Amino acid sequence: MREPEHRIRNISAAIMAGGRSRRMGKTKALLQYRGRPLIAQVYETLQPLFEDIFLVTNDPGIFDFLPCPKIPDRIPGKGAISGVDAALRYSRNPTVLVVGCDAPFLSPSLLKLLTGKAVGADLVIPYGPNGPEPLCAVYGKGCLPLIEESIRKGNFKLVELGKRLRTREVSMEEVAAVDPGFLSFRNITTPGEYQTLTEKEP
Repeated sequence: MREPEHRIRNISAAIMAGGRSRRMGKTKALLQYRGRPLIAQVYETLQPLFEDIFLVTNDPGIFDFLPCPKIPDRIPGKGAISGVDAALRYSRNPTVLVVGCDAPFLSPSLLKLLTGKAVGADLVIPYGPNGPEPLCAVYGKGCLPLIEESIRKGNFKLVELGKRLRTREVSMEEVAAVDPGFLSFRNITTPGEYQTLTEKEP
C-alpha cells in the first residue's frame, strides 16, 4: 500500500465494531462489498491518513485480517458511547476520530476537514440530512468525565454530549463542499440497505 506524503498528526482513528447488529441479523462489519468486508474498506480509507488506527470490539478474533490493535469496551453493552469511552482511554493521542465499521464511502476530504477543526474543541461533529453524525466525529479526552457521568446515569446517547462540551459543529454546507452526496454518512444497518448496496455494485 502506497505511503502518503504526510499523515494527520496527533489524532488517532478508532473504528467502532462492537455493535450487536440486531437489525442486520449478522455481523455487518464482515458483509462483503466489492470483494472485501465493509470494515476492511473503512480501514483502507483511514490507513493513508492516520498512523494510529485501532478497532473497538469485543470479538477481536473475527477481525484478525486487519493489521491493527483491537480493544474491548470498558463497560460492555452500553452502545456506541462505551466504544468512544474505550477509544479515548486507549488512544496514545489526545484526540480520536471515531467512525463506524459499516461506512464504506468515507471521504478522506471530510475526515481532513473534521480533524483540521479539532484544536481547542472537545467534540467536532458534522451535520448531514439526518442531523448530527456522532459516528463520524472527532472526540478529545476532555469528553471523558462527561462520558463517564452519562454512562453512570444511564444516558447512552452520544448526541447529548455536544450540549455540555466545547463543541464545534460542521454544517451541512461545509460537509457538502467536500462530500456532496453525504456518502460518508451512508451506513449499512438492515438487510434491505445491504441489498440496495450490492445491487448497485459495479
